[in-house]
Amino acid sequence: AATPEPATASPALVAYDAYITTRLQPFVQTCVELGDPDLLKITKSITQSWGDGIRTIVEAASLCQKPNGNVAEALQKLLTPIQEAISSIRKIRMKNRTFDNHQRSIMELMAALGWVVIVPPPQGPVAFTKEAIGATEFWSNKIRKEFRGKNDTQIKFCDAAKALIYDLVAYIKEYHLTGLTWNPKGGKLEEYTPGASPAAAAAAPAVKKPANGGGGGPMAIMNELSKKQTSDGSSAATGLKKVTRDMQTWRKEFKADTPKVSAPSPSPSIPIQKKYSSGGGTGTIRKHAPVLQYEAMGNKWKVEYQTKDSAKGKPLEIKVKDVKEQVYLYQCNDITVIVSNKLKNIIIDKCTKCNVVFDTVVSSVEIVNSQKVQVQTKGVCPSITIDKTDGFLAYLSKETVDSIEIVTSKSSEMNVSWEEANGEMKEAPIPEQFVSRFGNGVLKTDVSDLYH
Repeated sequence: AATPEPATASPALVAYDAYITTRLQPFVQTCVELGDPDLLKITKSITQSWGDGIRTIVEAASLCQKPNGNVAEALQKLLTPIQEAISSIRKIRMKNRTFDNHQRSIMELMAALGWVVIVPPPQGPVAFTKEAIGATEFWSNKIRKEFRGKNDTQIKFCDAAKALIYDLVAYIKEYHLTGLTWNPKGGKLEEYTPGASPAAAAAAPAVKKPANGGGGGPMAIMNELSKKQTSDGSSAATGLKKVTRDMQTWRKEFKADTPKVSAPSPSPSIPIQKKYSSGGGTGTIRKHAPVLQYEAMGNKWKVEYQTKDSAKGKPLEIKVKDVKEQVYLYQCNDITVIVSNKLKNIIIDKCTKCNVVFDTVVSSVEIVNSQKVQVQTKGVCPSITIDKTDGFLAYLSKETVDSIEIVTSKSSEMNVSWEEANGEMKEAPIPEQFVSRFGNGVLKTDVSDLYH
């Protein structure tokens, strides 16, 4: 059966068409005006993904019921054009770096397209999309600094990029706050035909803009899309949000000069024989068995080598019984851990794409040697330390905001989010770029102007 055709387009689709007209098209036109042949090619991929690709998914959701199971897997066919467009932009950038800052800024913008497959918990599409803001503006600010007062088109590019991402956040907040909005009375997604919805009206209801500019969160992360492969081996997440330390963006992680944490005794491991080409020989790769257990000796919960598969895609829950207990995560990947009740401290060591939600810690939360970590406190957290970590976001409770201390070292991409008195969520980057000046025999260090 064909997808039923509604009498009018959904408000979400009408608003997205208006967004394309007022924000995407001006940004594309500005790229064209810069006159670079490679940027011209990139604009086609931007239109293919940001315009046609995402619009098709919004239309499909407005006509279809929410699919059972993994949303990204259900949308795989519709995600393919977006994946191919992102891969195309990445390849163009690899060949020509003449407009490198512009291309880097665009690549950071493309990271936001994963919002269509983000379903909370632990992270919603608004927070996910905000992750692209900080890095995008970092590269745009470099362009502003170079061309301010010299080339208005260059400044216009920066302004258009900023409007594009900020208004996308506003659009998502208005129409897809808890994830892509589906039609409970619609047809089946597998029967959807692109273009089934009537043309949206030229004008759409105004989308409320966020109360504050925000900083851009970390991380963020298209976990499901990373499974999808293109013909050249690139994943759907290829070319998306990847902000390295040398970028010195304003979302860089926390790190602290904290006592060295000794790793717990190694968990049982399972040897797996596997051939590899390096050197022409064979080697043994050791795959560790996942661990989730409590050790009375040391009052420690050990969460080791857990992955999305071992956790079966569900959050791991720990119920603390004594305030002296602590939780230790080690070499975990793509998992969410929920800790109930008050405990002593939480340590996250060598973990990737991990989310930890907890009530109250008496001492601190420590993150070391990790990537793309998010923590959320629902109670009190007096201290957070981040060491050698790339990608960190903390959601702070009202009880924590006015008393927390955050210490960072050798880390990047860090943000803090909290709720203001009016109920609006605010995000701010933790600076990682500083300027030192010598004067009158004194060395003075200040936060870079990029953060003001």
